Amino acid sequence: MDVHLRRETGKGCAKRLRKKGVIPAVIYGWKKESRPLEVNEEEFTKFYKNSPRNAIYKLNIEGEEIEAILKDVQRNPVTDKIIHLDFYQISPERMIQVDVPVELMGEAIGVKRGGILYQPRKYIRITAYPRNIPSSLQVDISSLDIGDTIHVMDLALPEGVKVKEKRNFTIVAILGKEEKEEEKTTEEETEE
Repeated sequence: MDVHLRRETGKGCAKRLRKKGVIPAVIYGWKKESRPLEVNEEEFTKFYKNSPRNAIYKLNIEGEEIEAILKDVQRNPVTDKIIHLDFYQISPERMIQVDVPVELMGEAIGVKRGGILYQPRKYIRITAYPRNIPSSLQVDISSLDIGDTIHVMDLALPEGVKVKEKRNFTIVAILGKEEKEEEKTTEEETEE
């Protein structure tokens, strides 16, 4: 994707760029100076819509080829339009920390029996080389019954991926109904 260095910065400049269909951005990285950028909105949106969360962007900054990941996307709270991007320059030889989505697979036995699915974290922080970053961590929950849990230490991680969370951190649990709810249901059945 072709991007350009921004010669001006500030709110006025950003506003003018957005009117022209350009997203103000910045790129920074390990031992790198941050540099303001201009990104074509239409070109970026096409790539962004079809990319996984931690996609590697190949940026051509006025002839200099750089690989980067998207660290932050700022949106207008009213229109939801992208108003700013933060890229992080990566090196294939250096591990980086990223948040990877947890994707639950299957339907838990406990949920079918009336339990409640509890997922305290939708993302897990990992450390990996850029090429080893998975698009998601898939967790099969189909065998979970009421009272069962899956912790970080239970994850089958791809090669070269390390989790930065505590090993005993709960990823997903199947909770039973609260006693008050169960008592209320029993009382209603008795009255009928």
